[in-house]
Amino acid sequence: MSYTIREVANEMFRELGLAEYDFDLDPDEVQTAKTRMRGLVARWQLKHGIQLGFNFGGDLEDDSGLSDAAAEAVWLNLAVNVGPGFGKTLKPETKQNAKDAFESLLIAAAQPQSMQQPRTLPRGAGAKTWGLSRPFNKPPTDDQLPVNSGDDINFEA
Repeated sequence: MSYTIREVANEMFRELGLAEYDFDLDPDEVQTAKTRMRGLVARWQLKHGIQLGFNFGGDLEDDSGLSDAAAEAVWLNLAVNVGPGFGKTLKPETKQNAKDAFESLLIAAAQPQSMQQPRTLPRGAGAKTWGLSRPFNKPPTDDQLPVNSGDDINFEA
């Protein structure tokens, strides 16, 4: 289960030392955190191509759509961005953790997605059929890898 948008905002406030159980957070402050969170994730998507699955249209109680690692990166970097506005000086560990979490997201985004070749792709001149007359690739064997779902291909041989 993913974090709700409110939980990500609360984690950011905890990182700033403004935990909800110690301080009465103004609803406007939580709404501002949500707005800043949306801006941060949108900037990451546009500038770095990091797709986190964030629920941009969600309310505070809706699922954020973020994985645990992505949620941590969001609340740590949000704390770095929002902290000075609350008059908070961040610990060096928080800044370093925010940087490390963001770099982890960049590394994950840079990895190519595994994908099997579709059956409609020709095998090519160097592929030996060993007596079989199959000019195209074999059908995908593992359902875990994405296949071009828009094709109406019969995978039965």
